[in-house]
Amino acid sequence: MSTAGAPRCVVFDLDGVIADSEPLHARANAEYFAGLGPGLVDEALLDSMMGRRVRDLTDVVARRSRRPPDEVFAERERVFWRLLEEGLEPRPGVQEAIARLRAAGLTLAVASSGTRGYVAHVLRALGIADRFAAIATGEDVRRGKPAPDVYLLAAERLGVAPGVCAAVEDAPAGVAAARAAGMHVVAVPDGRTVGMDFTGADAVVPDLAGAADWLLALTR
Repeated sequence: MSTAGAPRCVVFDLDGVIADSEPLHARANAEYFAGLGPGLVDEALLDSMMGRRVRDLTDVVARRSRRPPDEVFAERERVFWRLLEEGLEPRPGVQEAIARLRAAGLTLAVASSGTRGYVAHVLRALGIADRFAAIATGEDVRRGKPAPDVYLLAAERLGVAPGVCAAVEDAPAGVAAARAAGMHVVAVPDGRTVGMDFTGADAVVPDLAGAADWLLALTR
């Protein structure tokens, strides 16, 4: 259990929490990595990378395939952005959860493993960019999740101590990052992560309505 104080700010992960984007990432991975040849990528590797930066995944694949890391990352990104043109839906209940938290006076931020361009695109596409007072991305920090850097940066950009923030996550790597930053953290697993180990979270709830309930209870 976190020892952080009552939260004044809530920091959201993006993929799988705000945006229903994990299936799209899975499709991009399947399409691109299949073209590199058999045996390079397995489910164990993909599971271990849930919640982490795409670049962390493509760097592993680059080493295994003996190809330039920048090239592998850029090629995988091209596949993903092509698929992204099909559109992206929000996670069920995210608009309502955001509205409830803001109405309670909580300040919101995003701490994502995604690139700056991707995070900005998703928030604009979903029409919620103006709901967040600060954005921190995987490109803004030296170490990605499960290191705490992106959550620490989000708190810094909010102008508050990490201990007055709570995080909403869907993957164990993100939970570990938020906890290491000294934040409360509530996990809302999605279809891909529901069977993973979330013992590091302060609470595990089935949906974003439950996450909002838990967060608001902390402020009372």
